[in-house]
Amino acid sequence: MNKTIKVEGNAAVQRKPDRMDLAFTYHFQKEKYEEVLKLFETSYSRFLEAMEKAGVPTEKIKTAHFSVHPRYDQEYDGKVYREVFQGFEISTVLNLRLPLSFPKLSEIFSFLSESGETPQVGLTFSLEEEKEVLEEAMKEAVLNAKEKAATIAETLGLSIGHVISVEEVSESYGSYSQVEGSPRLLKAMDLSMTPEDTEAKMKVLLTVEIL
Repeated sequence: MNKTIKVEGNAAVQRKPDRMDLAFTYHFQKEKYEEVLKLFETSYSRFLEAMEKAGVPTEKIKTAHFSVHPRYDQEYDGKVYREVFQGFEISTVLNLRLPLSFPKLSEIFSFLSESGETPQVGLTFSLEEEKEVLEEAMKEAVLNAKEKAATIAETLGLSIGHVISVEEVSESYGSYSQVEGSPRLLKAMDLSMTPEDTEAKMKVLLTVEIL
């Protein structure tokens, strides 16, 4: 039976982000359903108009979340809590993914601000070619494990043979730069920021023969 060793390999690959992901969150509340629906439709129409002025195609805007439901608050009358109807609420999240461009970002915030729209804005940065970065991290993790195995074998006066197996233990991918605020506040910011690099991490377990 051939002797084997198992070695863990790790790698982290960093790249400068080339994509921006925006999330626009809206909350509307009115006493009557017809009123909150009209408020939503008016606001959504202004939002799309602002995006069009900023040169953003409508098909780029994706609805990630939409909900409409009655709203109740609990009130205490000194003896018991009871639910009190407060009206109807509509919540929605609209996502937009574009190539990273701070001038374009400034345009979007400017036109939204001018339209009077006040969604909560979330902004993160990422990579267009996520798969390629993860694959590169995988290759580097395997090479790292193989180098460790060779070092261990050499220390023992042995050498490594065939690779028996490679197992992916874990992977992670993400960018840690995040910006939040309203269009009016973000418009007033200096958007010539430098986002943190996007990072892909990979951990593998390599089993190799030792000779």
